[in-house]
Amino acid sequence: MHNKKYTWKKGAFGSVTRIYDGAEQIGELRTESFKQRSDANVCAAKYRFETKGTFKSYTSIIDHQGLVVGDISYANWSGKVSLNIMGKLYTWKATTWLGTSHELEDANGNVLFASQNFGGNTIEGFVENDLLLLTAIFLKNRQAQYLAVIVIVVAVIVINSR
Repeated sequence: MHNKKYTWKKGAFGSVTRIYDGAEQIGELRTESFKQRSDANVCAAKYRFETKGTFKSYTSIIDHQGLVVGDISYANWSGKVSLNIMGKLYTWKATTWLGTSHELEDANGNVLFASQNFGGNTIEGFVENDLLLLTAIFLKNRQAQYLAVIVIVVAVIVINSR
């Protein structure tokens, strides 16, 4: 385990998120807008995130050999996400009421790393493995998509109520 700081960059309407360790690009996450699948790689390891369900959704994490190496379960409305990554349990949770900052805890409640700032393009802390880093960035991107949908729905309601 090592204490590190990672960043990522994604255009407002882009489908590719580039992941950096300092100035070096170490991976990327490719997601088509509002699709249920994302392809990712980091440090030569390749994974696929496949989401199923709408209100009781979950995501399977599949390695390059087609083996399920993890899963993500979403708790509706609470902002908590349960992760099982390679047999280890983790919790991803919002630390602000707006859900703009998050922490990843292990099964003992120890905070491994945090993603902070509105728009959240930084993860800092003890990253046990690269798949945890990819999963955190996948979750931040998923949250941004849902936030965009909420803003659009609210805007349509406001415009139509006039």
